[in-house]
Amino acid sequence: MKAMGERWGRDAFRRLVSIGFTLNLGVGVATALLPIYLSRLGYTATLIGALWFGYTVAYAVSSLLSGYALTRVNMRGVLTASLVVYAAAGLSAFLSKTGLVVGLSYIAMGVAFGVFTTTVYTAISEVSPSGRLTTMFAVYYTAALSGASLGSYLSGLISSRFGFSLPFLLLSILSLSSIPLSPRVEASRRLGRVAALPSLFLSFWRDRCYRFFLTSLILHSVGFACLYPYVPLYAELSIGMSQEAIGAMMAIWRLGLLSTQVPWGRVADRFGARGVLVAHLALSTLTWLLYPLSKTAVHAYIMVALMGVVGSMDIPSRRTIAVSEAPPELRAFALGMTDFTTELLSSVGYIMGGISWDNLFTAAPFMIGAAINVASPIILRAGGAARIRTGDPAGPSRGS
Repeated sequence: MKAMGERWGRDAFRRLVSIGFTLNLGVGVATALLPIYLSRLGYTATLIGALWFGYTVAYAVSSLLSGYALTRVNMRGVLTASLVVYAAAGLSAFLSKTGLVVGLSYIAMGVAFGVFTTTVYTAISEVSPSGRLTTMFAVYYTAALSGASLGSYLSGLISSRFGFSLPFLLLSILSLSSIPLSPRVEASRRLGRVAALPSLFLSFWRDRCYRFFLTSLILHSVGFACLYPYVPLYAELSIGMSQEAIGAMMAIWRLGLLSTQVPWGRVADRFGARGVLVAHLALSTLTWLLYPLSKTAVHAYIMVALMGVVGSMDIPSRRTIAVSEAPPELRAFALGMTDFTTELLSSVGYIMGGISWDNLFTAAPFMIGAAINVASPIILRAGGAARIRTGDPAGPSRGS
């Protein structure tokens, strides 16, 4: 019986990995050069920042609501719904080719991404063997980034030859093709009575150590939001790189991310996810300051590869901390609340980055983002120390 359960878990995990690769291939093709496409459609940097703000709010809210819904409903249905929204958004952007519809389609992708991400990581937490959770997260994230990296590279080739709208059609096709792969995964324990959403939210936020964890991620996410949309724009305007070269650069960034996902996951499983995440936060400040010093394409390639290696320390470790701090039946909500809190509050960073790009100088978003991020590793480290001092391993409760 145990062997059958292990085989089922491996099959479900393989399906999740396949979906992650396929969907992110489409997302990478459609969005790697999106800031450049939007600028051609008449968006200013401030408007691009505002659009990223809308995407992030949509992602944050859908993460929280889907995390709460997953305590009650079937995961496969929720996962399928997210893929359908992705397909509809991609098709709309392909057919319209106007700035308004492309922008609204991108916000719809934020909704789909929040639902998809929360569901997939919850499912992985249910099928992962004991003591290997961060590694399993890392394996999945490696597959997802592999798809996104290939998509980023193809984005430059496709956009330069066929225009910026065709990639959105490919996203729609790949999203629909992922639906048959959805596995049947149920939560290990359903709650007989789920507390109201506000009660669950407050229960998590009142936990001091979890609050430190969230605060550090909020600062980090605000800093990253300041600069992220302007990485390809800086390459085009300040370095003079072509669309194909920028597509290759974005692919290198993702290749840097995926190349060390699994090794960092194993380190986190062996020595602790919190320490790996603290190191990531500290090193991010350095890499964000170094990127705008790039003066040639080769320098930019090297810097984004370094940003990728540092970035690979992040997602598996933060998701391991999130699910480990919560009761098993609230894993989905823990993931949803973490993404909701960090992403919603970080969305102001996109506005800050856009305003600084338009009104200061092209390196300003990177410098401001790094300055905001400086305190995040200190706060996360303090949160871990607080958990040790109190001796409370339980974290938040299920609310009242």
